Amino acid sequence: MKESPQPNNQKAVISAVSGIIALVVGLFASCLVFFVFPPLIYCTGFILLAASCVALITGYLARDEIRRTGEEGAGMAQAGLVMGGVGLLVVGFSCICMVLSVGGLALMEPQIGNIFSEIQSTLTASP
Repeated sequence: MKESPQPNNQKAVISAVSGIIALVVGLFASCLVFFVFPPLIYCTGFILLAASCVALITGYLARDEIRRTGEEGAGMAQAGLVMGGVGLLVVGFSCICMVLSVGGLALMEPQIGNIFSEIQSTLTASP
């Protein structure tokens, strides 16, 4: 009689699904939302962060359980770890870009003020 195959580890499945959600919602939706309605980019960023953390945590837990019990799903756990890691790298890169852009705008504030005052004086000048 054939041995029945071991079932997939549930944490590995959760890790893989969370990783897919992180990539699909976080990466693709945030790019589309940026052009449609920019304030929603914060919501997709939080979804990316949460799904990436879930994928990483459950991926590590699943790998440990799979080693102990011999269940299937090591590939799904590894995929969840990779996708979760990529998601966290994207979140980190986005945060660094945001901080640098805000800092750059703060440094440029005097020049921007001068440009606006020149435009205003040009528009209000009498011919």
